[in-house]
Amino acid sequence: VETVMVNGTVVARNGKPTLVDEDALLAEVRAEVGPWLAAHADLERRNRVFEPFMAEIHRRATMQDIGMNRYAGDMPAWPGMNRPTT
Repeated sequence: VETVMVNGTVVARNGKPTLVDEDALLAEVRAEVGPWLAAHADLERRNRVFEPFMAEIHRRATMQDIGMNRYAGDMPAWPGMNRPTT
């Protein structure tokens, strides 16, 4: 995509936004990400205890035949998974 116009205004040219200072925006995001990750590191660590239980819930839920194929594309069936053939 070279140029994008919205309501007569060019909003992107040569794959770059024209109405936003992309470099300034990315610099602002980078400045915030570090402190945000640090603030949430302890929460992530405490939540890790739930990972095996959530993985098992997900595994059991995806093994249930719900009468339709919930996956798009040509993804192969997982071992033991009852998936409709049509």
